[in-house]
Amino acid sequence: MVEEKKCIICESLDTELKYKDYPGYIENTFYDILKCRVCGSHYINTEKIDSKIYSRIYSSEDLDGYDRYYKYAKNLKGFEDPLKYLAMNESIYYFIYKYVENINRTVNILEVGCGYGYLTYSLNKIGLNATGLDVAKPAIDFAKEHFGDYYNCSSIELFAKETGNKYDLIISTEVIEHTPNPKIFINQLLSLLNDNGKVLLTTPNKDYFSDDALWVSTKPPVHTMWLTKKSIVKLATGMGLSFKLHSYRKDYYPKFENQLIRYFRFRKEPNLEHIVDGNGQILNKVLANDGKLYVFIKKLFFENSTIRNICNFIYNKFLSDDITLSFELWKKSSKML
Repeated sequence: MVEEKKCIICESLDTELKYKDYPGYIENTFYDILKCRVCGSHYINTEKIDSKIYSRIYSSEDLDGYDRYYKYAKNLKGFEDPLKYLAMNESIYYFIYKYVENINRTVNILEVGCGYGYLTYSLNKIGLNATGLDVAKPAIDFAKEHFGDYYNCSSIELFAKETGNKYDLIISTEVIEHTPNPKIFINQLLSLLNDNGKVLLTTPNKDYFSDDALWVSTKPPVHTMWLTKKSIVKLATGMGLSFKLHSYRKDYYPKFENQLIRYFRFRKEPNLEHIVDGNGQILNKVLANDGKLYVFIKKLFFENSTIRNICNFIYNKFLSDDITLSFELWKKSSKML
């Protein structure tokens, strides 16, 4: 047991040190990886995240792991239904796509952690009223230039204090794992909700990997935690919230993703290397995927719709966990949207 190190999710003291001085995202930074034996969460202890790290991330078009977000932002205007385009790329957006299919078009939506702004834009494009919020100025500048005046550059703390607006639906995809304290973050979101509002969240799913996987996620402190389904249950019940875990895996057949190939690609732990130096320059930059073998694999397993669909069918049929946890939270006194 790590003495007096409460789990940041369920507050259990039954925790253990999984790895000491794990190399962080920035060169010469190191973090202790802790595990809760009760809820299965992996996390680091940190009180504050320097927002400058996100300005660095969104100032690059080719930073491994985040380059796909830039690709979405550049490409989706060419699609009549940009939300469907996003959904066919990643399951986190399929969750949002399916959720908003039949909701009232008058709901007021806030996307927290909107990045380049493509999801906020896509929601507006299908007739919803959505506003985007992000702490990274380069991302918001890009969003305003390419998608219009739907965006605010601010931390959630400051926005919650200064805005007089309340929202019917708050969407935050792949953000909670960036926060120092998930309960504080969720309470900030709840403070921006109307009485019957809902919060939709996604986060990388530790259950997708083996029990002994250490940190197959973006290096700390960009990601501060790695959650399980039990983490979500413990978090919601501990905060007195109603919740629902969602999975669309059985009927999800993306056009731009081979889920079975992705499953095998992510089986091993990433290298114990830093990503950027102290000035934000990329270390050991991943070379462009333009080799002959990559081109062959892409054409065979991703662009060939028959093979891709067979692989996705096998994945949906025989593998038990989504790569992403998708869930909604609401106050117990709230009514369904």
